[in-house]
Formats: sequence, C-alpha cells, structure tokens
Amino acid sequence: MLPRIFYIPDVIFRDEEGILHALKVDRSQKKKMKVNGEKLKKYEEFTQIYKQKYNGKMPVMNFFTVTKYRGENWKS
Repeated sequence: MLPRIFYIPDVIFRDEEGILHALKVDRSQKKKMKVNGEKLKKYEEFTQIYKQKYNGKMPVMNFFTVTKYRGENWKS
C-alpha cells in the first residue's frame, strides 16, 4: 500500500491525457522559505508516489509567485 501524502494545491485538474496538473500560488506572505522547503519535500514525495501508481507518468506541478526573489527560491 502506498503511503498517504497530504498535499493541498490551490487548483487541481487532469488534462485530456489524464495527467494530473496541480497549481500552487505563492502570495507574498510573511512565511519563511523554510516552510516552502517543507512543502517542496511533500510535493517531491507526492510526485514519486504518483509516478509509481500511474506507470511512470509525472504530475505537472506549477508554482506561481509575485516576487522574483521567491521565484528564485522555489526553483532552487
């Protein structure tokens, strides 16, 4: 049995091929980047579980932010 990962995106949908798309909007909140790092670990775990369950298909994760600094941190 696969482990459960609690992942709450802002938007979730499947495309015409059935591939999962998840959207996360990172507003300029006063959160520390450590919190975002913890979220990224969850997204990574979720991706691995999804990949295993759906024969190697990868979910598409989209991250949007309003500041260049936060965008660079999400990339790294």
